[in-house]
Amino acid sequence: MQIFGAEFLLGDFAAVNSFTHEQKKKLSQDDYITIAGLLERRTRPWRLALVFALAIACLFWRYTFVLGLVLFLIGLVALLLPGLLPAGAASTYRDSPLLQELTYRVTDRELSVLGTDLQCQCGWKNLKVWRERDGRLMLSPNGMPQIFLLVQLLKEAGVYEDVLALARQNAREFNK
Repeated sequence: MQIFGAEFLLGDFAAVNSFTHEQKKKLSQDDYITIAGLLERRTRPWRLALVFALAIACLFWRYTFVLGLVLFLIGLVALLLPGLLPAGAASTYRDSPLLQELTYRVTDRELSVLGTDLQCQCGWKNLKVWRERDGRLMLSPNGMPQIFLLVQLLKEAGVYEDVLALARQNAREFNK
């Protein structure tokens, strides 16, 4: 579009309407682990079973015996390590009482996380990663807690497509 000789680009910004949406969440530890864990719970057992099956198959041939041992050890580490290390989603939840009850707000201009003793906000340009899993949209901005939004509530409010468009425009999808 040209106005008085100056050219203005109306890209993706014109497609996003002005909006404000807020969701208050009290997350249980299981909810937090399901949402924030790196692997989905339903795929993790299948992946481990595949690693162990491949390891056992490799143990029967002398040329792949060492590979079988390595795969078996990797499978054992993957099986036992989450319970032994205090660095997973469960320990993050337990060590951060501020994350347990929060209000998440998204607008066409910014992302906010509000709690009893916590107040964080940033522009959409600070969003680094997003993903949708188990009916929730997770937004991970730089330097502040993750934002967990129920997709159903976003759709009911009529802002789901706008929020998703802003997420796609400003960040990459997790594991893509």
